[in-house]
Amino acid sequence: MKQKVYAVLSLFVLLALVLTGCSKEDKNVEETTAPVGETTTVASFDADLKDFDALIASVPDDHAYAVVDLGKNNKALLVTDAAMEFDGDLEATEAIVYGYDKDGKLKEYGTIASTSTAYPFMLNDGYIYFGSHHYISRATVDPKQSKLVVKTAREVTNGTEKENKAFNEFFDAYSSGDLITFELSED
Repeated sequence: MKQKVYAVLSLFVLLALVLTGCSKEDKNVEETTAPVGETTTVASFDADLKDFDALIASVPDDHAYAVVDLGKNNKALLVTDAAMEFDGDLEATEAIVYGYDKDGKLKEYGTIASTSTAYPFMLNDGYIYFGSHHYISRATVDPKQSKLVVKTAREVTNGTEKENKAFNEFFDAYSSGDLITFELSED
């Protein structure tokens, strides 16, 4: 019950912060094509990159995977060896991202990772959200450019509403997203 009260209060505070921010350009948003977060320790495996079905079949038994619909006929496959069960759902905070490139070939795009198990992967409006207490990132696979695009909004400690507008927007999108649930690989 106490957690629900804190969650509701947090949402009201976030809503107030988002509604009062009015910056057109936010210097606290960084776009990269490289993963953001701690270096992941997802164990590599001999991935069969023929198609999603072949890749899923090649995922080792001690790994889990999730197929994520990013919209516009674009999907990503997340693979992790660090899935954890919480409230009956299998979730993760670090994963290797696979997707199709502009030529229709399946490829490994890199890794994404939260810095805390408190921030499992969430999906909202075609973006995978993850982060930490001081930044929230969103990632998507851009098949036309054959790259993983990650944007990160950092919190400005003791910053104004305006300075933290992007962070608050990303945090709101993370908070209202859907948990990405994983499945254990089976032989």
